[in-house]
Amino acid sequence: AGIDVGAYRLTPDGTRVLLFAKALYSAPILGGVNPLNLALSGDFVISPDSSRVVYAQKLGGGLFGLFSRAVTGGPAAVRLDTGGNVALCSGGVTFAVSADSSRVGFLETDGELYGAPIDGSAPRVQLSAGGVRSCAAGGAFPLALPLSADDRLLYLADPEVDGEFELYGVSLDGSEAPARLNAGLVCGGALEVGVGLQPAVAGANAVYLADQDRDEVRELYVVPADRSQAPARLNAPLLADTESGDVAAFVLSPDGAHAVYLADADEDERLELFSVATRGPMQAQRLSGTLARCGDVGAFRISPDGARVVFSADLESGGVVELFVAPLDGSAAPLRLSAPFGAGGGVERSPYPSF
Repeated sequence: AGIDVGAYRLTPDGTRVLLFAKALYSAPILGGVNPLNLALSGDFVISPDSSRVVYAQKLGGGLFGLFSRAVTGGPAAVRLDTGGNVALCSGGVTFAVSADSSRVGFLETDGELYGAPIDGSAPRVQLSAGGVRSCAAGGAFPLALPLSADDRLLYLADPEVDGEFELYGVSLDGSEAPARLNAGLVCGGALEVGVGLQPAVAGANAVYLADQDRDEVRELYVVPADRSQAPARLNAPLLADTESGDVAAFVLSPDGAHAVYLADADEDERLELFSVATRGPMQAQRLSGTLARCGDVGAFRISPDGARVVFSADLESGGVVELFVAPLDGSAAPLRLSAPFGAGGGVERSPYPSF
């Protein structure tokens, strides 16, 4: 009683809750027993099979170690970084657990990624080959390291040209060398990593934004995380003018099968909303319909079931922003959700593309 609870998460099987309240605790979801004190930890990840928790723990002198322990307590925790120093960044964890719950990938302060068995049964192995984007370079990408469906870790690194970060994938067991996923960038080209822009996992594929083919023209691409095929462009054709037209932001559907994105495809600075499959036929569908003169789309969000997209736009009257919904596959015209507004009324625009 009287203890402030910070972060808490349910195990994937729904049987236990892990929470941080000055220490990391574990308890049955139905209660009935006192919570187990597992560690003095803040950042933690639960394995997909609900058996173990991986966490970073302060060791003193500004150092952090990475540990793994059964969620039910039992044997003592095992250390995974074997004397290294795990990198922590504000905003999220820098380690991830494989889909089969057997291995952990993590970032250390030497700027390299490592992998180790979750039970500590073997030493860590180095996965990356130098130049990993770290907290010191503006934040590890991404803060929660993404794993593809085939357990390949995605990361940004600049091993070839200093400061020119590109997208790489590497097997979590270290059995293969890292593979560069994006195609060669044009002079001045770069991958995007800001809010609503960072690369994302779509099953066994990676989706990313880059001015890869034309400098200052940002487009959306998909590529297998094992680089078994070359990247393919997802977005509809943009303005032919060299420096006009961009994909402004994108979000993946919950199952990763579609990407919804904002782009000024037909008129510079006039953002419209599109949806495109990330595998199979990649024919982009316009979701925002025909906008009013000088109108454009603001923020958008995909429904939890992945069937619909809600977005704000001045679709019917220029300068009057309203709320609309459209099917994700573009099979029907958008419907207005908000009630009609009087003079000067409208939905407040969000500063973020996905609200």
